Amino acid sequence: MNQIKKLYMQFAGSCALLIALFLGYVVKFYPQSHWLQAFDKGITDVIRYPITDFKIHFWKFITTFGDTTTVILITAIIVIILMMKKQYLEAGYLALNMAVIAALVNQGLKLLFARQRPSIEHFVVAKGLSFPSGHAMGSLLCYGTLLLFVQYYIKRKPLKIGLSLVLGLLPFLIGCSRIVLGVHYPSDVLAGWLFGMSWLLLTYPIYRRKRFILDFQGKGK
Repeated sequence: MNQIKKLYMQFAGSCALLIALFLGYVVKFYPQSHWLQAFDKGITDVIRYPITDFKIHFWKFITTFGDTTTVILITAIIVIILMMKKQYLEAGYLALNMAVIAALVNQGLKLLFARQRPSIEHFVVAKGLSFPSGHAMGSLLCYGTLLLFVQYYIKRKPLKIGLSLVLGLLPFLIGCSRIVLGVHYPSDVLAGWLFGMSWLLLTYPIYRRKRFILDFQGKGK
């Protein structure tokens, strides 16, 4: 990765982190601010309504791809495959992103900002606090990490494009599902995406540098 691209990624990651922290500050200290409530209500009204049985069933299906059990299972399978192929750096990077950032850091942020879930009807069971969305953050870290791996490892262009579209779209749909199902405010979801994105953008250049060194040493992919 060239230096200019690295700087762009780190700048974008820093901006994403600052915006996420700003949202958290407003949620923590000014939860009744007009613009925050207008933002959450406006997006919720557009995405959630009208409510139909088909719509609820569809979004319930989508949200399962961001459930803790699902992302743990996907992570475990991918990590095992990477370990079998002796791609220890990739296995460690994915495991770090999911075990430490998606799990521990997300829970720490929830406790820090201590926002209760929306009072509207919930169509799925969701326990705990609301900000930032664990589904949004976890899915972006899981599928986002895999998306970055695809860019590096998949050489066939049609397959790369197809996988990139699926992996890029899933976190967006999963985040939307949490709003439709009534268990998160849009600002929860946005913050989850931003926190996850900031981590990936700030750490991916470090991963790529380490991968370059290993490749140069002849240790392969």
